[in-house]
This record gives sequence, structure tokens and C-alpha cells, in this order.
Amino acid sequence: MNITIASGNLPDIIHVMGRPVKINKYGADGALLDLRPHIDKMPNFKKFLEENPTRYQTYLSADGKLYAFPPGGGAGETNRRGWLYRKDIFEKHNIEIPTTSEELYQVLVKLKQLYPDSYPYTWRGGLSSQIEMFCRLWGSGYNAYFDHDVKEWRYGPVEDYFKEMVVYVNKLYKEGLIPPDILTLDTGAW
Repeated sequence: MNITIASGNLPDIIHVMGRPVKINKYGADGALLDLRPHIDKMPNFKKFLEENPTRYQTYLSADGKLYAFPPGGGAGETNRRGWLYRKDIFEKHNIEIPTTSEELYQVLVKLKQLYPDSYPYTWRGGLSSQIEMFCRLWGSGYNAYFDHDVKEWRYGPVEDYFKEMVVYVNKLYKEGLIPPDILTLDTGAW
């Protein structure tokens, strides 16, 4: 996106990903169009916004403009993430599927003992994508997030839960339960 914007030769439609901070900066600079005046021309998108107001609000710029379509409503469905495990290995060693972070840790330790030359837990896409997934398990958020239990906006990185999660991931790293190159692990290596 940076290279495309810097070229000065923008296409009519550009695919943007990531946090709205950069998107809103480029929008405010005039590189992107505010979608709000055109919402009535997009009935499906309008319905999505009405049904998902928090997603809409998180993508608004400081001056209330919308420079990108918020994720959801089908966007990103090809990149959903979930927890996968080797059922054959779990059955072979009579390992129960973990349901808590402590159980996950114990399973990883056991797998490392059984397969010392392996890393029992891995992911692709660098640390931030995984931290974002882990945050939900700890009851926090990767960035600003809406806490539906108390109905308020919060900022995850300043919460105690977030720190506990970072300590946990660091423990996995120090004990060799995740690959040492986890920060740069790409899809091919994964």
C-alpha cells in the first residue's frame, strides 16, 4: 500500500488490509474516498453496517469518515483461524484436548518430551497475528476493543490480562515449545 500511494498512480479500487490507522491517514491526505456518502448505493453493505455497528465505528476516522470497508460479512472468510491438532498423535499418546491455557502448556510440554526435535506449537504470520488470537483467550484485546460483558471500550495492551498473555507466550518461547524463528516464520516454513 505504501508503494502504491507513493507512486501517485492509484487504481480506482485498492485492497487495503490491517488497522484503520494507516488507512485513515491516507484517507485524510486525500488518497482514499470517504465511503459514507455512497452507502445508499450499497444495500448489502448498509445492512451489514446496521447489524454490526461496532465494526463500523472502529473503522471511522477521527472526523467521522469511512475510508475502507470494515472486515466481516464474508471478508476474510478464507483466512479464518482456529486451533488444529494432530488427532493421530493425541490418540497414540492418550493426550486429552486442552481446554485452558494451563492444559495447553502441559500438552505442549508432553509433546516436546515425546518429540524433542520438534516445536509442538506453531503458527504463521508473525507474532502480532497470534497475539491477537491469544488476547481473546485471556479476556483482553490486541488493541482497542469492545468488551461486550461490561459494554465499554478498552485498550488491551494496558490490561493485566494482556501482560499475563505476553508472559505465557514468552514462557513457550524460552522452553522451546514454539519455533525460535516465530517472528519471521512465513507460510512456507509453517
